[in-house]
Amino acid sequence: VQALSDGGHEVIAMGRSADRTPWPDGVTAHAADALDGDAYSDLLHDVGAVVTALSIPRASRSPFAAVTGPSDLHSRSTRQLVTAMKAAGVSRLIKLSAQGVGDSAPRTGWGFRALVHLSNLRPAFEDHAVADAWLATTDLDWTVVRPPMLADEGPTAAGLVGRQDGTTWTWTRVTTGDVAAWIATHLTQADTHRRVLSLGPP
Repeated sequence: VQALSDGGHEVIAMGRSADRTPWPDGVTAHAADALDGDAYSDLLHDVGAVVTALSIPRASRSPFAAVTGPSDLHSRSTRQLVTAMKAAGVSRLIKLSAQGVGDSAPRTGWGFRALVHLSNLRPAFEDHAVADAWLATTDLDWTVVRPPMLADEGPTAAGLVGRQDGTTWTWTRVTTGDVAAWIATHLTQADTHRRVLSLGPP
């Protein structure tokens, strides 16, 4: 949200706790559940693009923590969002997925693949794969971005690049600031339409 706001976009932030989150000046907050299709319909009038960045909740940040949210959050919310976007005439969507989802799994380190398989990251990765594959069948101007492990830090000077065949390793990390900056930069760039891109260091 900060990156989009800094880029001059008028931003509506939607989430269950959106009304309790401090946002940059000018951001409109709307508290709603991502599985409430009516909530999307209420917000999509005169919207030019949508970014969805959901995560299936766990009891803590540990990858082994119990899953506390619906294990089909990504696939269900993506279908409801796309339905509402089509009804409102909105075509541009960037979906945040993860490196290691779907056909990107072989392009990660073996240690990371083992972690996903053995931990409670697996339900999220499996459902991301379902959502990403279904989104690819739609006629929207979608982009799926798959970063590796995230560090809660600001943007770096190097930034990120998106590659369809991008490779990362077990301990590859990128910052949330760099992911946000990449999304904000490419939100209106048509050369990323209908592509699944792995994000990584240059």
